[in-house]
Amino acid sequence: MQFGSPNDVTLDSFNAFPHSGSDANFDAPQEEMGSYSHLILGKLYTKAARYDEALEQYNMAVALNPNESGFYFYRGIAQFHLGYMTEALQDFQRALEEDPWNTADILNFTGFIRFQNGDSNGAREDLARMLASERIDPSDYKLKGQALTDLLNGQSDDAQRF
Repeated sequence: MQFGSPNDVTLDSFNAFPHSGSDANFDAPQEEMGSYSHLILGKLYTKAARYDEALEQYNMAVALNPNESGFYFYRGIAQFHLGYMTEALQDFQRALEEDPWNTADILNFTGFIRFQNGDSNGAREDLARMLASERIDPSDYKLKGQALTDLLNGQSDDAQRF
């Protein structure tokens, strides 16, 4: 199953709780929610930059359905934003190995994490794989890849233009 980018989810794009009207109950009992309900809540929290709460929802989704590799991708995003780079990298790698449906996004994150961790060779490899991916939007990923490449080459002024 494919998921869209976390940026595809907006609060106006769907009603997470169609029977609750505008006052969505974010404290619904776990037994009433499936793993995908936790994914939806996690996406909403991610969109609202409430990453602690998003991570909590993604953890519940993974606990209920550990074989869904897409859950690891989204959990990696929350971990990334919270600064949990080791955990984020592990989740991104698992998502990439098990179901590389979102290769370009994943490699963008892993390249940045590797760069931040001082692994410039690993970052270059991830960026090269990302830019070679057939599933990238050139207007988005090539700019990100070029910015990270500029950073790797010590051209921070050039990287900031992106």
